[in-house]
Amino acid sequence: MRCPDGPPCVVAYPECKGSHGAHSDGKPKGKPGNAATKKARIEAHRLFDLIWKENLVRNRGAAYSWMQKAMSLSKAEAHIGEFSIEQCEKLLRAVYQDYPKVRGDRWTAIMVDPLGD
Repeated sequence: MRCPDGPPCVVAYPECKGSHGAHSDGKPKGKPGNAATKKARIEAHRLFDLIWKENLVRNRGAAYSWMQKAMSLSKAEAHIGEFSIEQCEKLLRAVYQDYPKVRGDRWTAIMVDPLGD
């Protein structure tokens, strides 16, 4: 399967109303998730990406190594596109705890309601 217009490509599952992103060749980027799971994954990835985009670690690979250690994950398990809502919340808390520079105004809110609902 190829995405006709290139990224972003989404694979949908109407039976469960789930979907996930896909690479341009159709290969899935993660596991299907409902709206709440997708929201959690997007927020977790947005925040996680800041630790390497703002040079709080050496590079993207170092950020993923940190994630593996912080969450007790194998390299294969350290894929936000496959996380549950609970794993996303755990990642958000870990980022805010270990990287205070990304806390900003959301710190108090995230500790009360990690996904801002």
